[in-house]
Amino acid sequence: MKAEEDPILDGLSDNHLMTAIQTGMDDAQAFSATSEWGFDRLRASVDSRGDTFDRTGAITLEKEGVEIMRIPFSNLPATIGSGVAADYRMEYPGISRLHCLLEPIGCLVRIRDKGATNGVFLNKKRVEFEELCDGDELQLGTVNVRVRIV
Repeated sequence: MKAEEDPILDGLSDNHLMTAIQTGMDDAQAFSATSEWGFDRLRASVDSRGDTFDRTGAITLEKEGVEIMRIPFSNLPATIGSGVAADYRMEYPGISRLHCLLEPIGCLVRIRDKGATNGVFLNKKRVEFEELCDGDELQLGTVNVRVRIV
């Protein structure tokens, strides 16, 4: 089942998106993962995607400069793990059967830990959930990969 598109954020300009994010920060539940971001991080997140979410694009994971996984935006939400129930399989030590979930949130893509034993680390920080940017460093189990938005 695919997530519903967010009619409020879908297709907004950078300025409108920034206003929506900043306004959302007043609500403890809205955009909780981005509440500690500075303007530069917000701008990088928006700039890595353009003004609107390109649903024909994809997220790729690169290990040592080699693409090891490609997940089209049209396939989101999608799970990554080592088990047969995962939408995308990664068979490296320390990766749980259902390790994480990638989900579209407005014009962003969020990674969410699905209770993995070894957790999800984004840019060397353990996260429960966080929005991804092009160039982020992601650690799942023992494998380190670079996130690319293509």
